[in-house]
Amino acid sequence: MPATRREFWEAKFARTIARDAEQAAALEALSWRVVILWECDIRRPQVLQELLAELFSESPDGGAA
Repeated sequence: MPATRREFWEAKFARTIARDAEQAAALEALSWRVVILWECDIRRPQVLQELLAELFSESPDGGAA
C-alpha cells in the first residue's frame, strides 16, 4: 500500500477487490475457472512457480488430480 493518500488507496483497492469478485462470480456462473494472480506475487519467481504448480496439479472439478 502506498504511504501517501492512504484513504484513496484503501478505497481504490476495496473497489477493485469488489469488482474482481463480481466478475469472477459471473465467469464461474458460466462454468469458467477463475484464477487471480497478483502482480506482487508473479514478480517473485518462487511464489509464481508454487502458484502455477498448485494450479496445474488440481483437477478441473477442484479436487486433486
